[in-house]
Amino acid sequence: MSSFSESQEFRNPRIVGTAVVVSQSSGRWLVGRRLKDPFRDKFGFLGVYVRYSVDTVEDAAIRAVMEKSGIDIRSCQRELIDIRSSPQRDPRQHTIDVAFLFRHDLEPDAIKTSPDCVPIWASVVDLVPGDFAFDHGELLDAAKRRVAL
Repeated sequence: MSSFSESQEFRNPRIVGTAVVVSQSSGRWLVGRRLKDPFRDKFGFLGVYVRYSVDTVEDAAIRAVMEKSGIDIRSCQRELIDIRSSPQRDPRQHTIDVAFLFRHDLEPDAIKTSPDCVPIWASVVDLVPGDFAFDHGELLDAAKRRVAL
């Protein structure tokens, strides 16, 4: 017999599409410093929830970068990098994070700020896994293994 109640058993986690963007020209990474809790002032890669019957997970990752930084990554080379699904990864609710690595040819100068984060280009030596929100420090490690800079 399951220890879950029927209402818990049929609840589904939310799905997030996350973009790990690296500039091939400079070797720097696009991250956002969070302006809201949880994890205020921590870094995170840009991601948003998948909209039901609207987005693919990859579409959500691309939308996250456009909405939060103003950078268009639709034409970038990309690959699935990781899927993170621990029920404890987000203190607000159970989320599944599907992360894509996007290799951008340039490093756009103009970056807009969104209400929930300040996006910046950061050198990999300046990014310490402990400075990241959620489990994005582990995601950084997975991305670094994929990128030969």
